[in-house]
Amino acid sequence: MPIALGLNVYGVFTATISLVALIGHVLHRYLPSARMKILVEALDDTEGMIYSMAEAGLLPRSRAVLEMEERLAILRAKSSELHAKAVCATTPWKECKELCKGLSASIGICLCQVKELRASAVMISEAERRRLREQSLNGSVSKASAPSHLRSSESGSRPIKIIVPA
Repeated sequence: MPIALGLNVYGVFTATISLVALIGHVLHRYLPSARMKILVEALDDTEGMIYSMAEAGLLPRSRAVLEMEERLAILRAKSSELHAKAVCATTPWKECKELCKGLSASIGICLCQVKELRASAVMISEAERRRLREQSLNGSVSKASAPSHLRSSESGSRPIKIIVPA
């Protein structure tokens, strides 16, 4: 029986080590500093995406876009506030305290709001892209549906005269 007892102790020991490693990994993932990196990346990505869509003309200057820019500014300010708290947690013990106080949860809520903002920007830009595509298709369909003798050339200066052989 001593061999069986030794195998049992070894199993308990390895299970304990594995469990501690798993808890450490999960804890590290939810520490405020790790969550803050994800938030900053998402916020920078969202801001860049919104401005590039606006430059491409896919975000028309409407009330929804102005509200989106306002929300982005608010989220940026909230992110700065959360970043200051995360930076003040200089040791692992302080980070764990901030985790227990809810700093990571606040960062997670802000991250969800950034993702919602990104989704609404994509929805608005896709609707605008569809509208522009339909507008260009309708414009080319109306030109294509005109009788061939009324179609104008690329320069638009003279109508094209088509001669059909008899």
